[in-house]
Amino acid sequence: MSTSISATKGPIQLHYDAGQVVVTPEDQDRFVMVSRQAVSACQNALAGERFLKQFKDDFLGQLHNWCLEQHGLVDQCYVSFSHTWGYIKVFVVAKSAKFDFALSDSIADLEAKLLDLDWPCDILQIASGAPEELQVFFNPEQSIQVFTDGNTGGASSKS
Repeated sequence: MSTSISATKGPIQLHYDAGQVVVTPEDQDRFVMVSRQAVSACQNALAGERFLKQFKDDFLGQLHNWCLEQHGLVDQCYVSFSHTWGYIKVFVVAKSAKFDFALSDSIADLEAKLLDLDWPCDILQIASGAPEELQVFFNPEQSIQVFTDGNTGGASSKS
């Protein structure tokens, strides 16, 4: 039995024939796979969308809210990823030009809270300085800026 499904507004056409699925996207490349693979690909795409939403809402949301609570001590906050690290790295730029022990205690509490929420990460405090000094630790242009307090003249350069 052959069944063809074509979305009138969508760019992808599916054709099912005896356990195989033919997927034809807008560029007309064709992918033939067994139905198990097609279902798995759809499930993976859905899981990726769910993960991204959960990452934005749970992880980035918690981090941003914490920065708002610490706005007197925090100038900027970035999330950076690297294939060499293998985990999420967070960089908190303090308003102080020296290591802030009070902020350090709060960062430790935040790390524990995120770990309890199944978001293991490493949070590093960076003293305030010139924007180019951030390059020593990470590349701000390839990172997610979660928070910035535009009221200070410290390392803040992005709005």
